[in-house]
Amino acid sequence: VLSTSLYQRPGGGKVENVAWDGSNAVAATNGNESAFSVSKDDGKDFNDISLINTTLQSIQDQAMTADGSTWFLLSNDGTDTSLFRKADGAWERVLSITGNVGLSMVRLAHGSADTVYVAGGNTNLYFSNDSGENSWQLRALNAAPVDLAVESADVAYALDNTGKVSKTTNGGFIWGTAVDTTAGVGTSIISTGTDSVVVGGTDDIAWSTDGGTTWTEKAVS
Repeated sequence: VLSTSLYQRPGGGKVENVAWDGSNAVAATNGNESAFSVSKDDGKDFNDISLINTTLQSIQDQAMTADGSTWFLLSNDGTDTSLFRKADGAWERVLSITGNVGLSMVRLAHGSADTVYVAGGNTNLYFSNDSGENSWQLRALNAAPVDLAVESADVAYALDNTGKVSKTTNGGFIWGTAVDTTAGVGTSIISTGTDSVVVGGTDDIAWSTDGGTTWTEKAVS
């Protein structure tokens, strides 16, 4: 007997009914954030596909692949946070975090919908390497991020509000010591290619061409 992972259970509270729909398992729940859910792997993982008991009260962020084939939408209803994914023309809720409305950003790796980061408000980071379909891991940042930049499936950068940048090379499992960009209070960070990162701050902009080890600062005129 295998248990369903914490973040891949049917959305909501008590499971009222489970049944088979061909080769898929389906489940219906009740209560806060309840939904009709489907599992394509014999009940190991569920995603919510309809009758989702939430409201899109506040759209926090969105991310889309370059070809527009996959779209992620992060929202909250004032109490709980939901991440929706649209692929093959259909929407599914692939992540539901009850009691947390601080999550404010969703980021994808360049050229792929597989690697997904969700963060904001505190040091919690939710990571998936399969587009949120079957797995999410809760990981920890060094500090609450102002912004995130994802370079590849394993490499990402987190900017905090002091203008320091931390780097991970293993999908957020471990973050290196934060390096000061001297750009002032951090506002934004982008990855422009392998080892190439640009940071915006309240004082200046700064960039790195060695994966965040050293930074060059330029005053904004």
